[in-house]
Amino acid sequence: MEAHNHRVERGRGRSTRSAWNMTLNALTVIMAAAGIIYAFLPFAHPLPLPAPPFTIRPYDPQRDQAAQCLICLIPGWQGPTHPGDYQWSLTASANEGALLSMNWCANNRATLRDNLDHMRFELLINGYSVEANKLAEAEATGGQGVCRSYTGVLTGWAPGRHSYVWVQHVHRRLSDGWGIYEPGEYLMEFDVYVR
Repeated sequence: MEAHNHRVERGRGRSTRSAWNMTLNALTVIMAAAGIIYAFLPFAHPLPLPAPPFTIRPYDPQRDQAAQCLICLIPGWQGPTHPGDYQWSLTASANEGALLSMNWCANNRATLRDNLDHMRFELLINGYSVEANKLAEAEATGGQGVCRSYTGVLTGWAPGRHSYVWVQHVHRRLSDGWGIYEPGEYLMEFDVYVR
């Protein structure tokens, strides 16, 4: 009797294993079919963004003397000292190149380099990300400290409303030698009305 029971249990084990294998095979077929269907869905392959309706090139102080500094159009502009979203509105001329810049200053070169090692800059124009090779990188010493800047000249903005967003991603608490900056995103959005 014991042997018979054992055989029955073994038989059940095979039957359960077979059912499990059939279930796995069915799931594999379903997942493969879903993968094929997914490959043909419109959202499966993102469409490339159209070319931006503007051009940006690295700033050249000799060639770009007439470019209009956008941040300079904001009376008393100072960068934020705490993470958060900040917004300014300004008006610019369509006939002149727009000078866009991002920078960070510190009381000495060692502090500047340490700060820059713990942050990342991001520039967006009308939602388009601008790559670093489109900007001129410069370091200048003056007054009380030293600054690193990333500057470009934008042309081709049609009349109307545009957006220039500069984000500083600060990864840890920083001191520039004058003040303390907490970690977080310092998002500066400039709404530019081009006339």
